[in-house]
Amino acid sequence: MADPKNTRERLIKAAIRAIEKEGESGVRIRDICKATNTTAPSVYNFFGDRLGLIRAAQASRYRLPLATLQHDFAEAVYLCKSKNEFTKIVHQILEVIYSEKRKPVRSKRVNVLGNAQSDRLLARELASIHDGINKVAAEPIRYAQAKKWIDEDFNPQMFYSWLVGTLNGRALIDLDGTHPEYDDWDFIAKRAVCRLLGIDEPKPTKKPRRNQTTK
Repeated sequence: MADPKNTRERLIKAAIRAIEKEGESGVRIRDICKATNTTAPSVYNFFGDRLGLIRAAQASRYRLPLATLQHDFAEAVYLCKSKNEFTKIVHQILEVIYSEKRKPVRSKRVNVLGNAQSDRLLARELASIHDGINKVAAEPIRYAQAKKWIDEDFNPQMFYSWLVGTLNGRALIDLDGTHPEYDDWDFIAKRAVCRLLGIDEPKPTKKPRRNQTTK
């Protein structure tokens, strides 16, 4: 007998593939069932209707990259033995999350947020996802605070929520391909994070441009 949890996940994954290929209009029950070797009643049983399946797929598209990021960061932090090691981990994670390679992930997240503006149930689901991830992601930050590696005068849970906000904001300069000054945006974001934490800033890969007043 098929595992219900496995069947549900297969349906969600098939819906995600359809969304990323054709958008939400590409999620067709007949095609999804064919791709997963299931029947329409399974979709209605797990998700209520087609919109419920789309909502679950969108929520999964949004949650998985953030949950993976949070998990990897936490594992690395708990292995740290000193502030220097923690600082190195922060620098490494900042290099990853603001990188050009993460552009598709940022685009996907913004796409889901856009859909949530007209779908209150999806918006509530994303809010719940954020609350859960923020609570878990706050723990390695609290751990670093307890070790006196970083400042203690901020809320770790809201710090992570703010950090995700900067990731979504990075999408603004991704809109029209690679922005010619993306490295300056990254420099500002990394500096802001490190100054808030109270750790050394990473050295910029190249000298950041400064605003020059025309004489």
